[in-house]
Amino acid sequence: MPLVPDRSLSSDPLLARPRPAPPRRPKPTKNPLKRYWRAITDGDASWGRRIGVAFGIPALVGLGAGIGAALAFAIYAWSLLPETPDAYALARATQSQPTVVLDVRGERLTQFEPDFREWVPLDSIPVDLVDALIATEDRAFYQHGGVDVRRTVGAIWNTVRGRREGGSTVTQQLARNLFPDEIGNAGTLERKTKEALAARAIEDDHTKREILEAYLNTVPFLYNAFGVEMAARTYFGTHAPDLTVSQSAMLVAMLKGPSQFNPVRHPEAARERRNLVLRLMGEQGVIDLEDTRAFQAEPL
Repeated sequence: MPLVPDRSLSSDPLLARPRPAPPRRPKPTKNPLKRYWRAITDGDASWGRRIGVAFGIPALVGLGAGIGAALAFAIYAWSLLPETPDAYALARATQSQPTVVLDVRGERLTQFEPDFREWVPLDSIPVDLVDALIATEDRAFYQHGGVDVRRTVGAIWNTVRGRREGGSTVTQQLARNLFPDEIGNAGTLERKTKEALAARAIEDDHTKREILEAYLNTVPFLYNAFGVEMAARTYFGTHAPDLTVSQSAMLVAMLKGPSQFNPVRHPEAARERRNLVLRLMGEQGVIDLEDTRAFQAEPL
């Protein structure tokens, strides 16, 4: 009987060669960070998919966080509405009259009022004073609806960088000046939110001219003087319609800080701030650049 060659597995070198082990798959995980890392480092996936995952997921997370933050802030602002002054409160605050005491013959003895002010129509206030106010405090006054979003974001960014900067518009300052108890002066989110809500209400029911007139007649200038008429009498011995360009710039300069830039107590700081206001007016074309130096050279 012929011998049959032994073709068992052990004698066939091809069949006896060990097979490569299948690639090990990582164990499934519920950790989102690990899953994200595996998705962008998966060598079997295409580059397009890996790049899409790498940038798409953070974008979606950021979008969701932004929507959530906006919704939370909207709810927070809505909760503050009952505590925020409205346009009717503004009308009451600006149109209030002093209490007058008369004798038995009807002659006035005296009067009582919370603020030492005298209302001046906007048409009687120098145009240079209004121009100085807008050039320094609120360049986008005629464009925004009470809140300058771009300026507010810039102020927040500078504050984060350690350079505290105000981002309030003229309308927001008006709301804060008229309602110090309701809004307050602390640099908190609650105050800024109430200030913005009140500014929006004011802008909805009043014209820009009415807002300017109310602001310029109620802004404080120390020594219990409120409004440009009382400030003109207190610091320059004149009336609001007769203010010069440099005097108007000086009053606007005080808005940054009435105590810090008081021309009586701190003349050097006041002069520097006034000259800055004049320079801004020149740069924005409301006064001639050639006249700017002449106005800056005038004494306080």
